[in-house]
Amino acid sequence: MDGKKDAQKPKHSIITRLVRRLLADIILVGWYVDSQEPITTGDSEPEPDVLILKGTEKDYLDRHPQPSDVALVVEVSDATLSRDQGIKKRLYAAAAIPVYWIINLPDDQLVSSDAAIYEQGRPRPASNQQATFCSYQASPLTHVPATSKSQ
Repeated sequence: MDGKKDAQKPKHSIITRLVRRLLADIILVGWYVDSQEPITTGDSEPEPDVLILKGTEKDYLDRHPQPSDVALVVEVSDATLSRDQGIKKRLYAAAAIPVYWIINLPDDQLVSSDAAIYEQGRPRPASNQQATFCSYQASPLTHVPATSKSQ
């Protein structure tokens, strides 16, 4: 994005690790969970806090993952909330990342957005679906390419 890294607060670090562990526990074979590594989009290389990628780490020895390799991007947001809700959401939608979660720490919410479908560089508003979950509600894990390992 702009090349600057924001200092992470302890809560941000802990939530990022917890999300990564939760997703790793339920992900199917053929996918893996990564953290704070670049995705190559058309004009940027964002480094999401957590992401689910197709294949294994070894598949990316010669290149960074591209949007077609990504099932889910998660940004854990406190000081970066405005940027994550604005520029990053538009970037991930334009890159056709299927699902984007913002874990909104100040409001204790998880916001799940399906990617907007772009036609000639413009989003089709009806295709961009968003849902907000509070801490007492179930998370939208149905969007994750996985089933519980206990099944």
